[in-house]
Amino acid sequence: MEEYDNYLRHIQKETKEICPSCKTLIDEVFRLRLNNLKELKNELLGIYETPTRQNPKERKNGKEKK
Repeated sequence: MEEYDNYLRHIQKETKEICPSCKTLIDEVFRLRLNNLKELKNELLGIYETPTRQNPKERKNGKEKK
């Protein structure tokens, strides 16, 4: 329990205040990052869901060997 109290005191000493305009800017940066990650995720899911192409050796080119 004492370790926990010491840790909380340490965090309180290390805490910094951010001005409102800086907070707005930081929030906007994180919002944009989140949006870009969502777009990237959707693009990757689209690529993943596309059907795969067969290996050229496995493709049928209209001619069957007998």
